[in-house]
Amino acid sequence: MEVAQSCPDMAFVHSIDHSLREVKIPPNIFFIDMGGSLENYFSAILASDAVISSDSSAYHVAGAFRKPAVALFGPVNSALRTLYCKSVFPIDAGYVGSICSSPCGLNAVTELNPPNPNAEAKVYDKCPEAESKGTRYSPCLLSITPSQITKALHKVLNAS
Repeated sequence: MEVAQSCPDMAFVHSIDHSLREVKIPPNIFFIDMGGSLENYFSAILASDAVISSDSSAYHVAGAFRKPAVALFGPVNSALRTLYCKSVFPIDAGYVGSICSSPCGLNAVTELNPPNPNAEAKVYDKCPEAESKGTRYSPCLLSITPSQITKALHKVLNAS
């Protein structure tokens, strides 16, 4: 929201997020249902001037289309995933929390093997730091500021 508010001359397309119903949406944000098909998803990225994404398929698709993209990284170091994407500007979180620091390598499907081989492995259904803080999203990703994203967005747009 803050990035869109700081760039009122740009339009932002966001996938439908029903949790935003109670939030005042800036007039330059538009919602699209991406659940219908990959064709809709790819078409939306192809029609975009740039993409802002977490570590997900969106920046990979943008990179394949040579579209400028800003990709946000928390649990995984961007160097592992963006080497081949010349049009992608990665932002690494650099978060230090009470349980972990980024990049911790943990994500929603990570199985943590305990040091004791007789102990049971713990499978997290979300970030352990988020669980400890009671937040929906990873604190390392939330530590990336809208200002950092906006600066990166202008950088990739000016480079294209």
